[in-house]
Amino acid sequence: MRLSRWLSLGMLCCCMAALSLAAAEPACPSAWPAWQSFKSRFISDDGRVIDGGTSRKQTVSEAQAYAMFFALLDNDRKTFDKVLEWTQNNLAAGDLTARLPAWAWGHKADDKWDVIDKNSALDADLWMVYALGEAGRLWSEPRYAALASSLTERILREESADLPGLSPTLLPAPHGFKMSDKSWRLNPSYLPMQLLDWLSSQHPDPVWQKLAAS
Repeated sequence: MRLSRWLSLGMLCCCMAALSLAAAEPACPSAWPAWQSFKSRFISDDGRVIDGGTSRKQTVSEAQAYAMFFALLDNDRKTFDKVLEWTQNNLAAGDLTARLPAWAWGHKADDKWDVIDKNSALDADLWMVYALGEAGRLWSEPRYAALASSLTERILREESADLPGLSPTLLPAPHGFKMSDKSWRLNPSYLPMQLLDWLSSQHPDPVWQKLAAS
C-alpha cells in the first residue's frame, strides 16, 4: 500500500481521536500495532516519512505532521522527537520559530537532497501546532507548547487574509493563492474544523474565534 493511502486511512481514523484527545491521557507504549507497521515501512531512522512511490522519494510536511500526531496518540515520544527534529532541521532550516516548514523535500534534479518547494502547507502547519500543543500538555513539556505558540502566530501572519464577505480567512499557503486584488483561491479541505475549534479555545488571540467562524 502506498504512503498516501496509509495516511488517508490513518487520518480518517484519527480525526475522531483528535476531538477527544484534549480530555485523554496518553495510551500505553506500543498500544497501536498499525503505528508500529507504519513506522517500519515509511519512517527512516532519523525521522523522515518517505514516500517511496515517487521518483524523488519525497517527504511532505503533511506526512511529518501526521506522524507527530500518530506518535502522540501512541505515547511514542521517541518517534515524536525524531520526526520533529528532522522536520525542523530539514524543512525549516533548523528553526521552526523562524519559519513555517517547507511542504516538499526530496531528490532534486541537480542530484542533491534538499527542499523542493519552500512554500508551506496550511493543513500540515495546523496539525503540527495541534500535535505540539497537546504533546506539551500531555507530556508536561513546555518546549513543545512554546513551539506550538510560535507556529500559531506565524500562521496568522503568513497564512491568513481579510477577505471580503468572509473576514479573516486561512489560505492554503503563504504564496500562490491570491489571484488578484479581489480574488483568492481557497481549499476547505485544508481547514479541519476540530483543529480550528481547538485553536480558538486555546489561543488568546480573538482572531482565532473569527477564523473558526468564517
